[in-house]
Amino acid sequence: MIRVNSGVPVPAECDTNVIAPHEQLEYGVHMYKILVSYRREDSAPYTGRIADRLREHFGPQNVFVDIDTVKPGQDFVEVLEKSVASCDALIAVIGKTWTSKLDSDDGSRLQRNDDWVRMEVATALKRRIPVVPVLVGGAQMPKPHELPDDLLPLLRRQALEISDTRFHEDLNRLINALGQAIGDGTPVTPADRNIERSKSRRPRNIVGLVTACVTVLLIALAYLYFSSQPKKGPDAIDAAGSTAEATGTPARPSQGSSSADAGQPIYRGQIQKFSLGDDEERLINVGPVGDTKLVLDAVCASPGACIMRGSLSIFDKDGVVIENRAISFDEYQRSYRRVHSIVLRPPKPIQLKLRNETKDPTDYWLAVVPSSESALVPFFGNQTPHSIALNESASGMLAADERTFYTLPLMIGNYVATLQLSDPVRASVILRAVLSLYDEEGGNASRVGSFEKYGASEIVSIPFDIRDPGRYIFELENGGMRVNYALKLTPK
Repeated sequence: MIRVNSGVPVPAECDTNVIAPHEQLEYGVHMYKILVSYRREDSAPYTGRIADRLREHFGPQNVFVDIDTVKPGQDFVEVLEKSVASCDALIAVIGKTWTSKLDSDDGSRLQRNDDWVRMEVATALKRRIPVVPVLVGGAQMPKPHELPDDLLPLLRRQALEISDTRFHEDLNRLINALGQAIGDGTPVTPADRNIERSKSRRPRNIVGLVTACVTVLLIALAYLYFSSQPKKGPDAIDAAGSTAEATGTPARPSQGSSSADAGQPIYRGQIQKFSLGDDEERLINVGPVGDTKLVLDAVCASPGACIMRGSLSIFDKDGVVIENRAISFDEYQRSYRRVHSIVLRPPKPIQLKLRNETKDPTDYWLAVVPSSESALVPFFGNQTPHSIALNESASGMLAADERTFYTLPLMIGNYVATLQLSDPVRASVILRAVLSLYDEEGGNASRVGSFEKYGASEIVSIPFDIRDPGRYIFELENGGMRVNYALKLTPK
């Protein structure tokens, strides 16, 4: 259940641990428990739009907008603890006045022990559940001196910015982050509600319910596995060479063929490209693996951004699930990378099922490498980052939808990325670019900032923070026509 809270605790009757009889009958047990904390006067319009977008993705029955206060006679601390104790993640919507002072008080409202927002966020941080700061209206993360001690851990959480100009794209990133934090975010369908309605009338036998669910899941996965087999694809290639392309529609395996014969092979240390269309999937065989990393890149097959939604699941050689949706995409942008590690003791052969879950054609690059491998897997088969140092300028030219990568070590601190774009013929055009940050493996992507202006030459300074020392990778993506660029990273 997703609950949007306007700075007051969720009433007990809205807690998923205290489900009203009519709610059980209509919807069943809710799977999603996300508490969204915000101040009405600070970010109510933004939170309303966010709630509408969440309704579209998770289903309207999974979004709850709280407009009530604690009932007379209730202990507000007890109600708050129950509310936050029942959620799996918390979103803190932060506007420009989130930490502002009260008119009747010299101090910030966050310094008050009875401030609802402070109590919600502090309780969630104490529980060590995922807490996602969401910045709206051009707000920035608070400074340490603006927060009480129990909110200081919030500064170590990766924030997401929701911009009016890229609202849906930013909300896709938020939904994806929530999906990783609390599990699959598939909307509840009417059929699902009918199933839950019938379950709510039965005795709550937890062991029996879990056993039944596991049995149904295994049957469904076995059906999916035996109902698809790819046509013959190209041989896997070495990561240092050119990338081969795998296309075609999966074919049903012939009778008597084993699961090990159903997919095309890929070998450790090599990269394979798969071009998949509408709801297309591919089965891939991998030899014995132990401690292994799976690196999956995705990019829209057509120019511009698209809905990228796909998954990579892991099975053993007999088709038994090892990890369902070990890697998943749900993004609206041009490209993305996911890195996932698996440990199998003893090593054994596995099968991977790559599925494109959107109508937009998408190109995927898959690499299977030992976890001990320190070398970076090239992006999209052949793109490796250039080295750059602080206070050093890098420049070049990017074609439409082209990208380039730079890498450098960074310590904990505040930095500024200065980016300049210009049209090669000095004509006034729309200049667009996105600057993203990756860890040293090319995973855990986060957007540093974006650039969209009209002119012949424009420059922008984008501040960003580094919370953990290490080597980082910057991706500069051109979202418009061909441009000249210059990039410089400096301490703030």
